[in-house]
Amino acid sequence: MATNEAESPRQATFTLPELAELTGIDSRTLHNWMRRDVLAPSYQHASGSGTKNLFDRRLGEAAPDAKVILFGSRAKGDPRPDSGLD
Repeated sequence: MATNEAESPRQATFTLPELAELTGIDSRTLHNWMRRDVLAPSYQHASGSGTKNLFDRRLGEAAPDAKVILFGSRAKGDPRPDSGLD
């Protein structure tokens, strides 16, 4: 998890792979959503080599039209490593 020292208090930011880990959504799916303008970084857009897209806790702003509905073990909060997304 990346942090920005200029923010007060420290604001947690997440790279795309970290966001994938947090949400349980494959990073390739998230990247595809970014290419299709379904998802956009809520904190920082990458601007060339060496910079990263960063997301923060404002995911509702990052993908305002997206809806995630969880079923089964993910909805219950006890997914296994092989649990899928519906």
